[in-house]
Amino acid sequence: ISYYAIFYGENQECFNRLNKLYANIIENSNDEFIINLAKQYLFILYRQFASLDLQRELLQKYIDYGNFRKLLINSYIDSGEYEKALGLLNDEQEFKEEAKRIYMATNNHEKIKDIYRGEILNGDLTNYEKFRSTCEDFGKELENILKVLKNKKGLEATYGKILVREGRSFDLVEFCQRDYSRIVDCYRFIKGYDRQVEEMFVVYIKHLCLTARDTMDYRYICKVIKSYGEALGKEKSMQL
Repeated sequence: ISYYAIFYGENQECFNRLNKLYANIIENSNDEFIINLAKQYLFILYRQFASLDLQRELLQKYIDYGNFRKLLINSYIDSGEYEKALGLLNDEQEFKEEAKRIYMATNNHEKIKDIYRGEILNGDLTNYEKFRSTCEDFGKELENILKVLKNKKGLEATYGKILVREGRSFDLVEFCQRDYSRIVDCYRFIKGYDRQVEEMFVVYIKHLCLTARDTMDYRYICKVIKSYGEALGKEKSMQL
C-alpha cells in the first residue's frame, strides 16, 4: 500500500482515502507495530503529495514517534524559523547536531561552546580545536575540563589524549604513574622527565616478566623493552 500511495497519491481522492485509512489504523489498532508502520507510511504519503504546512501538522501530531521531532526541527531550520526549531529542542544532547545548526546560523557562540564542551566531557574530541577557537580564556577552560576528566571513570583515555595534545609532560607522568602500562604509549610525549620515564618502564617490565605465561607474553615484553630503548637509549635497554 505504500507503493500505491507513492504512485497514485497525486490523485486527490486517492490521497484522501489513504489518509483516512492510515488515520483509522493509527486510532483503532491495538497492534503497536502496525500503528507505527501506519505513521511511517502516512508521512511518506504527506512528504510526496501534501504541502509543507500539512507535513508539519502531521509531524507535530505524532511528534514523539520515531524521528518525527527531528524531521520537524530540521524543517524549521531549513526555512530559517529558528525560534520554532529551538522550541522543539527538549534535549540538546539528543538533538545535538540540530542544536549546532541553529546556534551556528544564529551566531550564538556561547551555546556552540557549551555543546563542544559537553562533547569533550563525554569523550568526543572531534571538535576540540573548534572549542579552543571559541574560547577567550582557553587555559582556564582547559583546567576545568581536565579537573573533571581526571577522575571520571571510563574517560581515562580522553584525559590522556588531551594531555598529549597540550604537551603537558608533568601531568602525563602523573597519569602514567597511576597505571604503568600507559608509559608504552605516552613516553614519546613526555619531555624533561627521563628519570621518571625510566623508573616506570623498569617497574612495568619487571611486572610483565613476573606474570608472563606464554610466548605471546614474552613477545610483548620484547616490544616494551624496544620502546624503553627508543626512550632512553640502546645501552640502557641492553642492560635491562
